[in-house]
Amino acid sequence: MQLVFPLVWWVSTAAWILMTSMAVAEDQVTYATGPDGGGRTTVRGTILDHTGQKLTLRSSIGAPQEIPASRVLEVSTEWSPTKVNADRLFGDQQYDQALRLYGQALGDESRVWAQREILAQMICCLRQLERIEQATDFFLRLVQSDPETIWFGRIPLSWQTVQPPPALEKRAEHWLQNADSPAARLIGASWLLGTRHRAAAIEALQRLASQGPVRIASLATAQLWRTQAATVDEAGLERWGDLLQKMPREVRPGALYVYAQALAARGHSERAALAWLRIGLLYADHDRSLAALGLLSAGRELERMGDHRQAASLYREILRDYAGTTTATLATARLESLDGD
Repeated sequence: MQLVFPLVWWVSTAAWILMTSMAVAEDQVTYATGPDGGGRTTVRGTILDHTGQKLTLRSSIGAPQEIPASRVLEVSTEWSPTKVNADRLFGDQQYDQALRLYGQALGDESRVWAQREILAQMICCLRQLERIEQATDFFLRLVQSDPETIWFGRIPLSWQTVQPPPALEKRAEHWLQNADSPAARLIGASWLLGTRHRAAAIEALQRLASQGPVRIASLATAQLWRTQAATVDEAGLERWGDLLQKMPREVRPGALYVYAQALAARGHSERAALAWLRIGLLYADHDRSLAALGLLSAGRELERMGDHRQAASLYREILRDYAGTTTATLATARLESLDGD
């Protein structure tokens, strides 16, 4: 027997399906309702933009709503299957494959704010793969799109005074001379502090520390600490600690890393180990490379304190969470050394 439904049924059913699909596609934003972070509410609609200053949402029944970026707690949106697969690969630490899929997802994505989020993930992949030149190119593209980006913590700075590879050094020279981009000059200076361009790098950092936007100035100040970490006195350490607390959260990991170096140089081993440990535990969402380095440095300091068991535990954590990186290779060497003792 053939079932026959009246036209009104088909119309109402089609409308219900359309409304359901629209509801599924809606973005969802949870934000704090009070200036002190107290209270929260969730709204739904279409995100028009999400910058470091504000999130703009258009609901189906009202005018666009602007929410200060500092109050946004969580954003939920519908991503393409390619982006979802890239996130899965990223979580599995398969950064090369994740990067390839993120690139595809970026090309398919039409929402500018969503493109910026994908770009931030690509920067993270490139940093884990130690492809600093590409990571910097992508980061500068990100800050050009949104100078106040919420992803500023992904900036690919050097926090170790090492000689960079020749190709990276040459690119860093160009970044240092970029008069249009404080972020480029900051990145370039950070990679040149351990080279023959040290004097020019310090001069650039001093200018940025006194004249740059707050996040740039904070990072430039922390970069200058690298030149003083071995010699700073107790009064200087106290000043650094006070400055650290005033820095925006997303730029603290690097400053905390250098601060811990200075603590260790002054013989404050336990405080240094705790400071390095904080980077690994609290700031992996901002800078995974530095988080791994923080855990490694904490482990080394614990070794010097004679706590080999806790040091080995941190090295194993690096191997689990940061496999395939140079830091993981160094952690393996430390574990083998402890096993041989």
